[in-house]
Amino acid sequence: MLNKRLWIALSAALLLSPAQAVSNPDTLYFGVYFEPASIDAHAITEWAGMWLDDNIYETLVRYKTKSVGGKLEGTTTLQPWLAQKYTASNGGKTYTFELRKNVKFQDGTALTADDVQFSLQRVLALDLGPAKQLKDCVDPAGIKVLDPLRVQVDLKNSCPSFLALLAQTNTGAIMSKTYVNKNGGVKPGQLNDYLRTHGMGTGPFTMGDTTAGVKFELNANPNYWGGKPKLAKIVFRVIKDLSNQYLLLRQGQLDVVYNLPSELLEQSMKEPSLTVNKQSAIGAQTLYMNNTQKPFNDPKVRQALMYAVNQQELSDAATLGIAKPSRSVLPGALPGYTGNEWPYKTNLDKAKSLLKEAGYPSGFASTIYYNSGNAEREKTAVTLQAQLAKVGIKVDVRSVAWPTFVDGYQTGKFPMFVVSNLAAPILDQYMTQNFDSGSAGAGGNYSFYKNPAVDKMIAQLSATTAPADRNALARRLQKTINTDLPLAPLYDVSLYYVMQKWVKGWTLYPSGNWYFKDVSKE
Repeated sequence: MLNKRLWIALSAALLLSPAQAVSNPDTLYFGVYFEPASIDAHAITEWAGMWLDDNIYETLVRYKTKSVGGKLEGTTTLQPWLAQKYTASNGGKTYTFELRKNVKFQDGTALTADDVQFSLQRVLALDLGPAKQLKDCVDPAGIKVLDPLRVQVDLKNSCPSFLALLAQTNTGAIMSKTYVNKNGGVKPGQLNDYLRTHGMGTGPFTMGDTTAGVKFELNANPNYWGGKPKLAKIVFRVIKDLSNQYLLLRQGQLDVVYNLPSELLEQSMKEPSLTVNKQSAIGAQTLYMNNTQKPFNDPKVRQALMYAVNQQELSDAATLGIAKPSRSVLPGALPGYTGNEWPYKTNLDKAKSLLKEAGYPSGFASTIYYNSGNAEREKTAVTLQAQLAKVGIKVDVRSVAWPTFVDGYQTGKFPMFVVSNLAAPILDQYMTQNFDSGSAGAGGNYSFYKNPAVDKMIAQLSATTAPADRNALARRLQKTINTDLPLAPLYDVSLYYVMQKWVKGWTLYPSGNWYFKDVSKE
């Protein structure tokens, strides 16, 4: 929340609102409130690490862009990237990738098919984070080097999301086999401590200086195969107070800020020197409940909580009413979505009745966690606290630093927490990460939900190619999971970036990828 002294300083700055000259044109200053827990591309599931890895590493395929009103936007259509072309054969069960020539890693060594084979096999061996769905598609032995620039992948079965998985940095990043083996190698099921803080790929930026609690940086790769980046450096300044971020933005000391609180976002939209970019993301701001901890191991308690929630009131409090209330555990942007299987509408009597049936006639006490510095999640958690109190659920709201937050929800330490389950535009991956019991914990199933029938349907979905059959399975999954309600989707997520008008070339992707190569200040 903004304090009084900062509002006075902010008001003075807004009254002056001087026209700013372009500051430090070769360096982009990005205000952030948290730091990466890891930059090991094959193990990340959080945003800060992805911001860096999207620019240090590259993938065989990538999403295309299109021009909309004279501005580039990301699409969900794939194109070759490190692979200059690829072909599918054997009924879509065999893919052959031909690599670009003369692509080099940032240490000057050449990219070869051995590196591609090694990288995909490493994802499978680590079996961390997002690996499960790739593991469902291919065995390590199915990844074969044909010659120095060609790789063949034989799938275990039809896998309609295979190429989309390769486009994701955390399942498709290509690493240097030599570099990884020199720095800890691959230990199945274990993180590589060196690669958590060091990265070396083929991308347009290299990892720069890092000062804990202060900044982390990317430096331009002057030898990048796709041409030198327009910026020399990206500096992520860690500023936990978002009102301070906004003041520095207004003073020209920051170029971009992310996820401002609603009152500052509203003010930003009125400022002639600033641009507000909205990214319609795939996911929902979500209240997770640990299904292995009492009382959330009882679906009646989880359902009661949902009946106690007023989703529109949450959106009004946290997003100025911009965000649309969720009507399914599946985001509306994914194929197969239906809002017709959502049984919940605010009903306090129903909530109290379910709590009584579950053995909690007077309610219970619990805690909701969120990551410190995130004003939207703070407002969501505080509003939930007031709503749940009406049915006897007494909630303590606590904020923790980002690394502690990530560790807490991945290891099941928190009974409840608020976070957005943002995802790539891949139906299978979303279902697998959030609801497959094999993904419990760091794999993305942070509610530790387990339903064998759901696991079976997700496996069927991953092996089904006909769109009508996939949509039917998606509807069945939604009906079952909406009833079990392992988590409470609250409202759709939109990401807002406020930036100086001198920032050019900023492209938003539905997949959530951030690429800085063509960003400039002019």
